[in-house]
Amino acid sequence: MDRLDRQMVAADVLRALVEEARYQTELERAGADRLRTLIRAGGLVGISAADLAAASGLSRPGVYEVHKGQASGPVPGLDEILLITLAARGGATREQLLTSLRVERADLDSALEKLIRRGAVVQATAGYDGRDPTEILLVSASGEELMSNELRRVLSRRPDRWVAYLAVDRAEAQQLLDAALRRFARHYRPSLIPETVRSDMSGPELALVFSVKNERELFNDASRVWYQLRQDAKLDQIPPTIVAISAPKPRSEVLEAFAAGIVKANPEAGKQVAETVSNMTSDTDDFTLSVRALTEAAWALRRSVGQHKNPPSLSDGEAAFGELQPVAGLHLDGVREKARRALLRALERATDTFGPIPAGRLSTGGIVEPVEPTRIDLIDIARRSGETVGLLSAEPRFTVDAIDSLRRVVVGDDYVKRSDLGD
Repeated sequence: MDRLDRQMVAADVLRALVEEARYQTELERAGADRLRTLIRAGGLVGISAADLAAASGLSRPGVYEVHKGQASGPVPGLDEILLITLAARGGATREQLLTSLRVERADLDSALEKLIRRGAVVQATAGYDGRDPTEILLVSASGEELMSNELRRVLSRRPDRWVAYLAVDRAEAQQLLDAALRRFARHYRPSLIPETVRSDMSGPELALVFSVKNERELFNDASRVWYQLRQDAKLDQIPPTIVAISAPKPRSEVLEAFAAGIVKANPEAGKQVAETVSNMTSDTDDFTLSVRALTEAAWALRRSVGQHKNPPSLSDGEAAFGELQPVAGLHLDGVREKARRALLRALERATDTFGPIPAGRLSTGGIVEPVEPTRIDLIDIARRSGETVGLLSAEPRFTVDAIDSLRRVVVGDDYVKRSDLGD
């Protein structure tokens, strides 16, 4: 795994851990120090406040406030957080970690020594002009393997149900929780979230889990259940107040990467992208999703330069190389040039890895070994493809719709053919 791939995977792990910590904090009443430390780690490695806010459920100002805080005690899994932070950052000193993560020095030293004994982190030194050498902490090959395993673990444990959070009166909170436990404990365990979990909470919230298809069904079912619970608890009926919802997370890292690329390039589309992904399911394999993402990005760039002929499905190295050549020769400016560069990198990687052999190379008379893309290849191609679509969709004059592109990646041309968009 090269440096850029390692940093990309590590940043994905951090985002996933923030989401998991948020879920545990809200539904299992876990301590908030782990979530706050993960948010601070995300800031240290360059994850934007907007991304951290989306993953943690905090507002952007709330994320900034977390960075000012201090851990109130030992942080669960601090060694894991340190490993991923070092991988995403490419190395750091103890002082940098201490200043940014704001944990106790003794806890930091203990977690680092644990990683060093396991061989996951190695110590290097750097110094100039006769000054005392500075210790630099780096992730080893075995640490990279641990990090990749952690990403798989976190993704496999993401919630696959919708959660509605209903505001409750402090005086009625326990009665409503008891009623919910009696009615639903066999299936999806309800929880009462104390108002101290987040600074923006005005009172306790009742978290209820639902097996529904979309946000509309969630609101309907949550409202119906609210009246049932108040009846069971012999409380006066009042309208429900749903203060927040959590959508199930998509299982595909490739689909997430494509969506994340769109949002990075076009932040204004963030809410609609998140809702679209959460409301759609797909049993499509990651390779097919990556091919669709790349093809969609190629279509978007073609459209931006007035070329309305659809690209072929870029499902092998030769097809990717065929699209790479004209893209490499384009001379654009502004947003289109940024989009071209993102697509160019995606096409280059697809040319080298989609197979069945690396495309666009002269034969040397020897045996050409077959190739196939790794998980990281597929994620990177999808992310850069998403950036291409996001950049072009932010400019109305290019008539590229990010949501339509996202839907086509999820379900293919069964959703809407590009020819139906006026091509």
